Amino acid sequence: GVYSMNETLDRFTIDEQAGPEQEEDWKGASGSPVFVDWQILGVIVSVPPELQAKRLKVVPIWRVLKEEEPFRQLLGYQETIDHLDPLRRHLRRAMDSEQIRDEIAKRLPQAGEDLRGKSSEDKTQYLINRLMQLEAEEAIETFWDVYDNFRNRQSPAAGALVEALNILLPALYQRPEVERVRGALTNGDAALLTLPVNYHTVAEIIMAGADGRPALFCERESDIDFPKGRLCLPQPPEGGFDEQGRQAAQALSDHIAAKFSPGRSDEIKGAVDEFVIYRFYPKQQISASRSAPFKIKMAAQVLQNKTKKERQRHYLIFPKPQRDDERQALENLTRRLHQDYPTLACLSLEQSEAIEEEELTTFLTYVNMLPLAAGRKT
Repeated sequence: GVYSMNETLDRFTIDEQAGPEQEEDWKGASGSPVFVDWQILGVIVSVPPELQAKRLKVVPIWRVLKEEEPFRQLLGYQETIDHLDPLRRHLRRAMDSEQIRDEIAKRLPQAGEDLRGKSSEDKTQYLINRLMQLEAEEAIETFWDVYDNFRNRQSPAAGALVEALNILLPALYQRPEVERVRGALTNGDAALLTLPVNYHTVAEIIMAGADGRPALFCERESDIDFPKGRLCLPQPPEGGFDEQGRQAAQALSDHIAAKFSPGRSDEIKGAVDEFVIYRFYPKQQISASRSAPFKIKMAAQVLQNKTKKERQRHYLIFPKPQRDDERQALENLTRRLHQDYPTLACLSLEQSEAIEEEELTTFLTYVNMLPLAAGRKT
C-alpha cells in the first residue's frame, strides 16, 4: 500500500490496494502490524466506513511503545533502550566532526535533503538514528566508501571513522546469538557459551554488543588477519608485560591452543589462575605473604569491577571439543572457572566452513579498516 504519516499525529492512514473489498472482510485485522521494508511502522486499529475498505487507520509504533507497558515488557523494550544508550553516547562523541557527518550523509538516501537547515546537534542525532537502522553489511559498505576517501587524502578523520564503526557494529549485529549471550551473561547462569562463530573478530563484536560497549581489537599482524579482541585473554595490559608476565601469557596460550583432553583440566585451571593473578591482582610489597586462593579472590574482584563499572568483560575462547568426554571435561573446567571468576566469560566457537564463508564475505572489508601493527604493511 501507500502510506503517509505525520510524526506529530497520534494516528495515520494507509491506502490499501490489494486487500479485501468489503469492510466486514477486514474483521480480525485490528492489532495487525504494518510493515514497511521489514520494519514495523504501526498497528491497524480500524477500517473507516464508506471507503470501500481501501483505507486503514493505524496507530504508529512509537505510540504503542510509549503507552502499552505490557507490550514494552514483553519485548524487553526498556532493557534494549538502556543497553543501546551507552553505544549511542559513544557514537555521538565519535561523530563530533562535521567532515565525517557530511561524508556519511552523502551516502544515505534522502539524508542531504532531510538535513538541510538543521543544527549541528540535530544533524548528529539524525545520522545516528539512520545509521542504527542499517544492517551490519550496509554500515560496513557505507563507512568503507568514506574511509577509502579519507585514506586516499591522508586525512586523520579516517581513524575517527573506524572508531565510530567499532561503536556502531556491536549495536547493529543484534542476532539471536547476541541476545542469548547477553541474557546468559546478565543472569550469570552460563559457565560455557558456544557461539556460531568462526573468527575471533566476530566473537569480539558479539561480546561488545552483549556488554553495550565499543569493539576493542588488537592490531592486525597482516592485511588478511582477523584480529582478536583486546579483552580476550591472554592479552597484556596497555603498559605491556615484563618477562614473568610474558611467560604467564604464553603458558596460558599454549594450554588453550593444545588439544583439549579430560586429563588436562587441572593444568589449564592452573595456567588461568597464574595468568589472572599476574594480570589483575594488585601488586605490592606484602603480596608475597598472600595465599593463592586470596589472590584469586582479589583478582576476581578486579575483573568484576571492570565488568560492572567499565563495561569491559574479559573472556577466554576454547576450541570446541569434538568428543563427548572432552566436551564434558571442558564444561566441568569452565564451571570451576565460573566459581572463582564469576564475570569471566568462557566461550567456544563453532568454526564451521559455512560460518567462515559468511563471516569472511561480511567482515573482510571491515577488517581492512582496522589498524595494522607497527611496521606491518598491506
